[in-house]
Amino acid sequence: LKNSARDLIWSINPVEDSVYDLALRVKDFAEEILEPADIKFNLIMDDNSLKYIDLPVNVKRNLIFIFKEAINNSVKYSGSKNITFKIKLEGNHLNFKISDDGVGFNPGEINSGYGIKNIKERASTINSKININSISGKGTEITLIYYISSDNLIYNLN
Repeated sequence: LKNSARDLIWSINPVEDSVYDLALRVKDFAEEILEPADIKFNLIMDDNSLKYIDLPVNVKRNLIFIFKEAINNSVKYSGSKNITFKIKLEGNHLNFKISDDGVGFNPGEINSGYGIKNIKERASTINSKININSISGKGTEITLIYYISSDNLIYNLN
C-alpha cells in the first residue's frame, strides 16, 4: 500500500514526466526487490532522447504498474537469474521490453490470476500494443509499444 501511494504521487509529479525518469523509477523498484532474490537487473536505453519525451500522467501511472507487475511475476514464478529492461525510441513509438531467463510458461495455460490480465488491461487503457512471448525453459519477454505524439516531446532543453 505504501509503495502504491508513492507510485501515485510520483506519477502526478510534473518534474519527473520523462521516459528517462520512468526508467529510473523502474530500475529503483527492480533493484529493491531483486537484490534479496539474487537476481540481476539490466537497464538498456538511449539516455539522451528519452530525457526529452514526456509522458501524460495516466500513461506514466499505467506503465509503472505494468512494469512492476512484470517484474513481480518474474520474481515469483520464473526462477530467473537475470531480468533485462530495454527502452528504445523507434520512429513515432517507444518500444519497451522486459525479459527474463527463467523457466517460461505456456501463455495459453495461465491460471485465472490477475497479473497478466492487469498488464493487458493497463496496456489497452493507454492505447498500447502488448505482446507476451514465453517458451517453457526459455524465459519470458513482454513487449509494449506506446505511440508518441509531438505533444510528448520537450523542446525546452534546459
